[in-house]
Amino acid sequence: MTRSDKKQPVLHRRRSLRLSNLQHGGYNLLILSRTTTEVKLGIKEPVKLGSFTVHRKRHKALGDANAVAPTPSCSPTIAMHTRRTTRATLSDPDNPDQALTWREHDLALKAQELEQRLAAVSKKEEETSALLQQAKEREARDIFQQLEEHFTCSLCYDIMASPFSLNAAGQCGHTFCAMCILKWYILAFA
Repeated sequence: MTRSDKKQPVLHRRRSLRLSNLQHGGYNLLILSRTTTEVKLGIKEPVKLGSFTVHRKRHKALGDANAVAPTPSCSPTIAMHTRRTTRATLSDPDNPDQALTWREHDLALKAQELEQRLAAVSKKEEETSALLQQAKEREARDIFQQLEEHFTCSLCYDIMASPFSLNAAGQCGHTFCAMCILKWYILAFA
C-alpha cells in the first residue's frame, strides 16, 4: 500500500495521534502524547492537550493535494506544541487565561531546554580548553626535546657551553663545547 492509497495523512510530529474522518474532507485531531521536551523533563503520563480540526489544502510550493494545514481557529496548545511552519494564533477568544498559562508553560520548557544546552556547551568548551592546553604543553615538550638533542655535546653529553663548530676546510662541521673539543684535541695528540 503506497502513501497515496491511504485515506488519512501520516503525521510524524507527535508519537500518538488519532485521526477520525469528518464531513467535507476534514480530520479531527486528538492529541494524547507528550512533546519531546516533556519526555526529556521526565513527565511520565500522556496528557490530553486538546483537539482541533484540520482541512486539506493544496500546498502552493509542491502542488500537493494531500497536504494538511491547521485551520485558523485551532487551539493555542496545538499552536505551541506542534511548531508548524504556518503559525496558528495564540489567542483563544473563549479562554485567554488558558492561552497565557500554556504560553508560560511553553516558555518555561524552552528556558529549561536552553539552560541544558548552555550547560552542555559550557562543558564542551571546558573540554576543548583542556585539550588545547594539553596540546600546547606537548608541543613545548617536543620543542625542548628537539633543542636538547640538537644542542647536546657528543663528548660530555651535556647542553653545550660555548659551542664550537669544526667548519674550517677539511673538517666535519660538528659542534662541541669549546672546552670539550680542546681537551679531546690535547689528549688525542699528546
